[in-house]
Amino acid sequence: MRITPAVAAVPFLVLLLTWLSLHAINTDAERFDLALGEIDNFEMLEAALHRDVLVARAGVRRNYDPLARETDALDVTVGHLQQITALDAATRSAIDRLAMAVTRQEQFVEQIKNPRSKLRGIGGRKEADQKNAASCGEYVPKEIQERQRPVAKFARLFRAVQF
Repeated sequence: MRITPAVAAVPFLVLLLTWLSLHAINTDAERFDLALGEIDNFEMLEAALHRDVLVARAGVRRNYDPLARETDALDVTVGHLQQITALDAATRSAIDRLAMAVTRQEQFVEQIKNPRSKLRGIGGRKEADQKNAASCGEYVPKEIQERQRPVAKFARLFRAVQF
């Protein structure tokens, strides 16, 4: 009785597929999915924080509660990332660097909340610069004064327009 090559190849293919299936199983897949979800959450929170910082710097927002909520949420997200990736040393060091960057970013946000920073905002920039120049006895060249006039005129027109 002769065995055809196709019949002999079937058990070999079954063994090969079984071996490939067993080696394709990733036990850390759920952990990676959680980490990717937290990274997506982190990106959305950071974008919202950047938006609110720009609005606060422009002097439009007087309430800094969203900034505080977003920085707290960033801390929570970094904590979740540290818990999820606690086993891998390289990833842990990257998350630690991210945590340090978030801490530094929170310090910058606190500076924006400072009442003195309102003078440095877009609306009060010209007045603060004039006060600083006058108090320091600083000379402002005529070329710079002439360049500032159209910008100041545009700012006055922009403020006069009612939206």
